[in-house]
Amino acid sequence: MERWIAGLLVGVAVALVTVLMPVVGVILILVGLVAGGVLLVRQTRGGGSAMYLAAALIGAGALFFVGVVNTTASCYETVDFCGHANVVPLLVLAVVAIAVGSLIAIRGIRRS
Repeated sequence: MERWIAGLLVGVAVALVTVLMPVVGVILILVGLVAGGVLLVRQTRGGGSAMYLAAALIGAGALFFVGVVNTTASCYETVDFCGHANVVPLLVLAVVAIAVGSLIAIRGIRRS
């Protein structure tokens, strides 16, 4: 359980880094997604590190999703949707991060 909580906190921290330094944050998320994909494809056990990665991806994806909802709610009433803000890439990143993290977690739970 400690690894899960630590993973969630790391995911939230990575999402916050993405806000402050978008390129670095997106690279960190992409590295996590690639590592998660490797874990899923190779069918390796991964142990606690797999659950840590799953929690980090879910945490980052959840915070990205909150950002999408917040931006949409804030900008919906404006004429130009806050300067034509595009929330689709952030939404895609959120959904993919949550999906990959969930798949890793499900596989980890089944194997334990």
